Amino acid sequence: RLLLAFCAHNARVHSFEVPFFDTQGALRRGAAPPAPLPGNLPNLYVPVYKGDVLVEFEGDRVDAAFLPQDAAAPFTSDDRCVVAWLGSVDGAAAYWLLELSHLDEPPAFGDNVWTELRS
Repeated sequence: RLLLAFCAHNARVHSFEVPFFDTQGALRRGAAPPAPLPGNLPNLYVPVYKGDVLVEFEGDRVDAAFLPQDAAAPFTSDDRCVVAWLGSVDGAAAYWLLELSHLDEPPAFGDNVWTELRS
């Protein structure tokens, strides 16, 4: 019983949070955003640069860094930048891929850092 209790406690301590991009349909994907998008729905952008994704650190936690519309605007207006609809989660926000690989260098966004999308 002691071993079982230790394993159950250890599993709970080391469990991971639910991923944003999962295979259970939590991210409502589609070929194009639903038309029309509600005007008050915030647009959030997931920046990617040559296979790297922008992440942010909050204590020991690492998470994808989502850019708000105003931070992404200089790039979304560039014809060489690829902007692709990713989906929405429960209608709380519209998520977009922001592909920046055409740039010579990855742009800096505050304290956020670029890291491999897949390791």
